[in-house]
Amino acid sequence: CSEGPDSSTFTYNISLGTGMDLLGGSCESSRDPSHLCDGPLKTKTSYRLSVRAFTQMFEKETTDLQAWSPLFTDTFLSTPVITKTEPLSGVIEGISAGLFLIIMIIGITALLICRHRAHKLVVERSVARMSVRREGSPAGVQLGIRGSRRVSSPIKVTNFESYYNKLLADSNYLLSEQYEDLKDVGRNQPLDSALLPENRGKNRYNNILPYDSTRVKLSYVDDDPCSDYINASYIPGNHFRREYIATQGPLPGTKDDFWKMVWEQNVHNM
Repeated sequence: CSEGPDSSTFTYNISLGTGMDLLGGSCESSRDPSHLCDGPLKTKTSYRLSVRAFTQMFEKETTDLQAWSPLFTDTFLSTPVITKTEPLSGVIEGISAGLFLIIMIIGITALLICRHRAHKLVVERSVARMSVRREGSPAGVQLGIRGSRRVSSPIKVTNFESYYNKLLADSNYLLSEQYEDLKDVGRNQPLDSALLPENRGKNRYNNILPYDSTRVKLSYVDDDPCSDYINASYIPGNHFRREYIATQGPLPGTKDDFWKMVWEQNVHNM
């Protein structure tokens, strides 16, 4: 600009890469004529900037627009400026939604599989209990033998004393037969905890082991997964399913576990 009393200075603000449809012009979001906006820039692209200042667009004396030569000056090109990449918020949201949907499908599938297995296990246990009840020989008058299975019937209270004396005859011969019939009842129940190598040394007799469903569990010690084991089982009574406890005599290495069980199970009589 020429310096003098009539010279004037104008300032314009140009916003680059604002997404305008036209390259240059008034901003859509601002009514200030001195605030101009540029068109959209490509992402991850290198740009160099230069400012061109005009002192005269055309000569005042001429009317031929084809012959005018504007007066201007350019600044040097700036150092390269690389635009940023597109925001990944949409991509991240899409990936998050997809992962959430996959996790939901996996969770529902796992839940259905667990419920199916639990139902199958209940059915198998019910069948096993029915088999035990049919094959077991309850105390009663033995009427005869059908195949390899004994057939029995309930005993009247008035006949119980005479029936019991009959069982004790000949050195408890008939009573020992009934106990022999019971030796295989319930033998199909799991003994996983008792058979662990870490727990084998805690059994006084390895042929008499507690079932997983009825064994007494001690409180854990120092996060040891096998510290809850003791060779002891709950016995049902007239009032509760776990009214009594049957246990082997403690070994030198399990005597502390024995007294721990007495304390934790609140045993009053031994």
